[in-house]
Amino acid sequence: MRLAATSLFFLIGSGAAFAADCAASNVPPDVVIAPDSRSASVFPAGFVVSGGSTDSCSVSVDVPIPDGYYGVYKIDSRGFVALNDGESSTYSVTYDGGTQSAVVDGEYLEDAFYTHYFGTGLGPVASFDAEFGLEVDGDGSSSAELDSIDVLAGFTSWNSQVASVSELSLARTALVTHLGATGELLIGGNQPRERGDSLGAFGALGSHIVGGIGHFNLGGGFILDGGAALFDQSVGGIAGNGALLGLKASYLQPDDGTSFRLIGSAGLRLAPGMNLTFTRHYSDGSDEGATVLADTTGNLFGIEAEAGVLVRPGPTSELVFTAAASRTWLGVEGYEETIGGSNLFPITTDTATGTFDVVKLKAAWTSELAEDLDLTLHGAVGHGFAHDDVVADVAFVGDVSTGGVSEFFAEYGARLGWAYSPATTMSVFALGSTGAESGTHMQAGAGLAIEF
Repeated sequence: MRLAATSLFFLIGSGAAFAADCAASNVPPDVVIAPDSRSASVFPAGFVVSGGSTDSCSVSVDVPIPDGYYGVYKIDSRGFVALNDGESSTYSVTYDGGTQSAVVDGEYLEDAFYTHYFGTGLGPVASFDAEFGLEVDGDGSSSAELDSIDVLAGFTSWNSQVASVSELSLARTALVTHLGATGELLIGGNQPRERGDSLGAFGALGSHIVGGIGHFNLGGGFILDGGAALFDQSVGGIAGNGALLGLKASYLQPDDGTSFRLIGSAGLRLAPGMNLTFTRHYSDGSDEGATVLADTTGNLFGIEAEAGVLVRPGPTSELVFTAAASRTWLGVEGYEETIGGSNLFPITTDTATGTFDVVKLKAAWTSELAEDLDLTLHGAVGHGFAHDDVVADVAFVGDVSTGGVSEFFAEYGARLGWAYSPATTMSVFALGSTGAESGTHMQAGAGLAIEF
């Protein structure tokens, strides 16, 4: 027999309230309220439906969505289902005219668990008012029960979501800025320009990198530098790892006794199939907000031209001054964040390629400190220009677009080399880069080079 409906109202603190009207039971439910008043749990005792019947329970939770905020309600429901073969049970939640359902076929589930999300649009919203339904398509030996309902309210602002997407844009700039500085290791950026043909290996900590490099004098002032490395780098809200390749062809005016010798070069940099992790933060109604990490892949390709002069202030030292301009394309595969209690407003992004132009002024000084010891100090200042917007579809909010982040930056480093044999040099080095927007990245390592 169907039990008489009972209306219930419970004060749950901080102005929030819970009310239930369950036709399935005349026993008052137990209610548990979270201290932050963003969530409530109700246990509607006796909400059991036997085979061939339908029942419902109306629930109202007075957890409001503030004025001017986008809201979402996360609904977690638990129960059990006992069905015979060929039978089914339907569980449904209806909120603001929309219904979400779950269907179970021919199973016995001691701990059936369902999660549903309902966006509210822009607040204010006074309360969460929903209808919970149970239906069992079977004979009298089958049944379904709803044991508990947990309601969590989350809300965010447009400005907060714009700021979080701006973090994704900054992360792309950070990758271009700081991986560009690291890539100088592959093309002799911390080495003297004039040195013998050599092959070498190096490794660094801070952000991990390990790789090999080569330097070849082709004759007539033409030089080829190149290298490959595996890197794992984290700075400016993005972590990336993969392979990094660099190649540079240079011309150095042969020594004819003049004070200034011209330098020119063209090069490329490639990081295919990188693994990338983006981090963003936004307000969600909780005290600390939501911090979300999302994984995807990407490809980087860059070209650079450089020109300048080499000066010999003494027989065992050199000064190099150059200006460089580069263009980099960074492609990032689209991805979708996972929705959950810690990420109530996940984003979806499409595959997109951003274009970055960088100009910088570079200087390097190398000097022999002793017959078997040399020191190179190098640095650069520059500006990166990000040309493309970053667009994300924020669940329950809509499309959010922010501009690319441009920044001034500086690169700096030192290398100390020890020639412990005529053909073999060991070195230690430090390398850093600081972006006005993306922060500082530091590395320290060691290398070995063999001349031939």
